[in-house]
Amino acid sequence: MRPFTIASGFWTAIALSAALYAAQGGPAHKTIVPEIPANKDAGFTSIFDGKTLNGWDANPSIWRVENRTLVGELTVTNQAPGSFIIWSGGKVKNFELKMEHRITDAGDSGIYYRADKHPTIQWAVSGGYQDPIEGPNWRVEAEKRPEAAEFDAAMERSSPGWTKGKRFTGGNHGGKRQFIALPGQLTQLVDGEIPRLIGSLDNSSKITEILGNGWVENHIIAKDNVLIHITNGHVTSVVLDDDDRNRPTEGLLALHAHPGPPMKVEFRNIRLKTITP
Repeated sequence: MRPFTIASGFWTAIALSAALYAAQGGPAHKTIVPEIPANKDAGFTSIFDGKTLNGWDANPSIWRVENRTLVGELTVTNQAPGSFIIWSGGKVKNFELKMEHRITDAGDSGIYYRADKHPTIQWAVSGGYQDPIEGPNWRVEAEKRPEAAEFDAAMERSSPGWTKGKRFTGGNHGGKRQFIALPGQLTQLVDGEIPRLIGSLDNSSKITEILGNGWVENHIIAKDNVLIHITNGHVTSVVLDDDDRNRPTEGLLALHAHPGPPMKVEFRNIRLKTITP
């Protein structure tokens, strides 16, 4: 089946996702497209007070509050494996999450959700989903690492549409399932298979322009098996996760400063809204 190209309005993406799924042989369901409220921030609650780490659990040698932003910083001598900051408000299931981030040139970060607490490492999570965040030159630096060739080969096997050097910000990383959608993709996962590319968003080749320079807005919508990542107002990935055996349904919310080259990532205006059935 030839991939579709769709517009970047996120409710349009939801509606066409269901239609595409039905066209692939899945059960047809009536799709109700809700009205977008005039106040798009209605129902959101701030989960970062801009002053302290209250409500978050993290290594204080890595994470701090500075100028009303949540800052994670790694240096040459500070590369602790437990470099996540984990929200202490409980597990998330169906929700919307909004925040802004800024990252240094070769930084590597991400927004993790429906994740599990790591069994042995303090201040770490595993599994779940991730909205990846990277600096503009992170891929350049990553290609210099000894494991780069192995990583590239794995991506070629598991991620349809991947090309060497392509940025990941706005895609979706599925833990042990690796990248389940690259920026600009609408994918479906079924029974442990590699992602099926069933649609292309109209911004599939524009992620660098979408990100720009400076602060970037992230908006995540997770509703049952539909995961939508919106970056600076553009839908950058949609996943239909029908992999019942491996799909996480709820879990922790966390932010990451990835060990590697020295880097700094900043987050601000972190807001959460629970989606009720």
